[in-house]
Amino acid sequence: MLNAPPVHYPVGRAASLGWLLTALWLVAAAPGVWMLFVALAQVGSARAAIVSVAFCSFLWLMAGLGLLEFWRRQAPRRLHWDGECWRLGVGQTLPDAISALAPGTPAVRLDLQRCLLIRWQAPGSQARWLWADALADPQHWHLLRCALYSKARGQGAEPAAAPTLRA
Repeated sequence: MLNAPPVHYPVGRAASLGWLLTALWLVAAAPGVWMLFVALAQVGSARAAIVSVAFCSFLWLMAGLGLLEFWRRQAPRRLHWDGECWRLGVGQTLPDAISALAPGTPAVRLDLQRCLLIRWQAPGSQARWLWADALADPQHWHLLRCALYSKARGQGAEPAAAPTLRA
């Protein structure tokens, strides 16, 4: 889609993100459970089995802490698209204050149709990870997706020439 209409969309912590992170953490338990079954099957090497299970459990807990930190950093923000550039506001930024916000570039890294993981890169700063959920603003979800997947004016988004009809 060329020249998507302006949209303001809330991003940040959502229930869907919490469920996804919890599911990832539970899936990460699989190697530890597998090692436990291997340890029980090999009665002769109890010490090696205990070390393996303890190591897997430690890695699983560290993964959980990493996912929890990611969840904690998902502060409420607002993505603003004005048809020309993207801006990121903190909290529930009012559209009047958009010009004061620094511009940046969003890139969709995971698209689950009803949820998006977006990498936000502002000039001169570290990348941020943003979570957008369709339930946050269902009326504007389609507009956000159109804006994220369209090209801004001046970025090669020239409209195609109309075909000429011959009689």
